[in-house]
Amino acid sequence: MEDVDVYIDSFPLSGGTTVPEVRSKNIPVTGVLCGSYGYTPWDKTKYNSNRELVLSLKELCESEGSDIINRNNDEDLIVECNKVHSFSKFEERLQGIASGRDYADMKFNHEVNYSYFNQFWKQQEKLVLGKKSYMFLIKNWNSGGKEVMLMAMSINPLKYGAKLIAGYLKLLVR
Repeated sequence: MEDVDVYIDSFPLSGGTTVPEVRSKNIPVTGVLCGSYGYTPWDKTKYNSNRELVLSLKELCESEGSDIINRNNDEDLIVECNKVHSFSKFEERLQGIASGRDYADMKFNHEVNYSYFNQFWKQQEKLVLGKKSYMFLIKNWNSGGKEVMLMAMSINPLKYGAKLIAGYLKLLVR
């Protein structure tokens, strides 16, 4: 990574934690905004379209004061990112999860599209879950498992209903 001039995030699905990890190495980051955005304030360095990104990359090659560099060095954005990605904030989120605090208590100061994957799964009419995921959802039925399985069954009642029953039976056999 040390040899790159800029990191372009994956598309159509974001690389998730890759963007803040790469930016922590002082490498400028960018990309095209996709449905899953806002999990890091660094998403503000991304563009609304492929065309905008390409034009900005051309500008980056031609001048030092490019929009990509300006976005990455925006002081307010850096402060916001340090607040979200600092060790103390990360520790606070982990402790909140471990203590059973609701995710709604852990708000970002920027827009996050929390419903993207629900919409994506419904549009694709497919929800890919591993076998262990069903067991996790059943064990955590009252803290989100029920909602995920109801959404899955709305996509394909026979398939996901059968998987739910099989997971429940497997849990009883143990």
